[in-house]
Amino acid sequence: MLSDNETRPLRTDDGMDSDDYGPQTIGVMSGDESDDDHDNAYMDMNDSGKGLRGIGRTKLIVGCAIAGGLLAAILGSTMCHSKAPDQEVAAPSEPPATVAVERTDFEMVTTIDGKVTADSSYSVTADVDGVVASVEVSEGQEVNAGDVLMTLNNERLSSAVTESEQAVERAQQVVDDADRAASEARNYRDESWNTYNSEYTHYTEAYESYQSTVAAASVMNRPIAPDDIDEATATDEERAIHQQQMDIYGHEMAIYQTVLAAAQTDAAPEPPAPLDDTELLRSVNNTEQMLLAAREGLQVAQEDLNKARIEDEKRTVKSQASGTIVSIDAPVGTSIKGEPDDPDSEIEADTLITISNLRSMGIEAHVSAAEVAGIKRNQWAKVTFPDAEGLEVDARVDEVALSGGENGGYTVTLTVPLPDERMLPDMDATIKVYMVDLSQSLVVPLSAISENGDGTAVVRVLVDQETNEIEERTVKVDAKDETRAAISDGVKEGDLVVVK
Repeated sequence: MLSDNETRPLRTDDGMDSDDYGPQTIGVMSGDESDDDHDNAYMDMNDSGKGLRGIGRTKLIVGCAIAGGLLAAILGSTMCHSKAPDQEVAAPSEPPATVAVERTDFEMVTTIDGKVTADSSYSVTADVDGVVASVEVSEGQEVNAGDVLMTLNNERLSSAVTESEQAVERAQQVVDDADRAASEARNYRDESWNTYNSEYTHYTEAYESYQSTVAAASVMNRPIAPDDIDEATATDEERAIHQQQMDIYGHEMAIYQTVLAAAQTDAAPEPPAPLDDTELLRSVNNTEQMLLAAREGLQVAQEDLNKARIEDEKRTVKSQASGTIVSIDAPVGTSIKGEPDDPDSEIEADTLITISNLRSMGIEAHVSAAEVAGIKRNQWAKVTFPDAEGLEVDARVDEVALSGGENGGYTVTLTVPLPDERMLPDMDATIKVYMVDLSQSLVVPLSAISENGDGTAVVRVLVDQETNEIEERTVKVDAKDETRAAISDGVKEGDLVVVK
């Protein structure tokens, strides 16, 4: 129950926005303590109906007057004790104890303890063991997915990279040597074939020339000399013609003799020896097989290097999501355990850094059945923090669910529309949940009402202070706590109700 000096936000509907929250002074009316049967009573205030109006109001009429005479007294007494619902009741000789109906704010508050939660929060772990070499972030810093958080030292991983790089260099040298040998074998084979082909071409040309000479000699006839002339009787013209014929004969005879001599003395050319390239091909195949094996060895060495580098990159711890650095759990020099290779291993990796999304915060409380009574979804609350003096935020009940585990109970989850930057995950929180919030209701002490069990009750109102006339009225009970009840219908502010 709130004190007179506490404040509360104005009541809002389900569509309430955080800007609708605002403080208002609470007026609390004192009254007698109620019976234990009324402890923790609660009624849902979302029903806006007014309930039953006062039905069959009974007016108590002062009808028993003591007048002279025994018969009159007996008749008067009989009237007092056998009144009908609409009959008057004799006013008491002394004024009854009364309390004025007050119009004030009526609210019911349950206080529970909880802790701050983030909408998303995760613990950063390393994939490998090592010693923290550097921390690249600080607490409170915002990071994005992929940002480097810290680096680790791991000699085994560093050595594996160095050894793999050296293995790649050696494999590359083997490939270079094998490639050079294969190239030389191929070149030697090509040169041998080029030489053979050149020699065979020359042979072909010489053989064709030989065949031409023999063929020419076989078909050539010996030239016939022209007839002689009588020099004494021949004319100059005859002698000139004869000389031309002799010149032609001499030329043809020279050709004939040359061809005949060539045909008789030239021998047929010999072809070059056939090229046996069996050894050449064997040499080329061997060197190419060596080159193929060397290249496969280089590929294996390169894959091993890639794997070593991937493992070595695990020494650089990066953020997996965006958020704020809440805590750095492993400073420089800390020896840490990484994620185990066996997924079924019971060994847990060490937490290096905790990152949370502080832009969406909530509160979580684990309560008993008694504490959760009356707490429902969409109720608003005020949250304070023992470790942050002066910090107060508005929250709304988001879910009320049965808790798992051995202890059972309930989990109450609240959302904080406008989280404060001073709020941190796991921070202790004190939560005041406003289960009922009725502004300017008519309030009376519980001791002034007699409930009917159907949401209505009867109050006795002092209608005449001079005669102490009392009237019973039916009212609707909107809500009640341990000492008070918020009512409507049948009474107004300032009415004097009789208390027990």
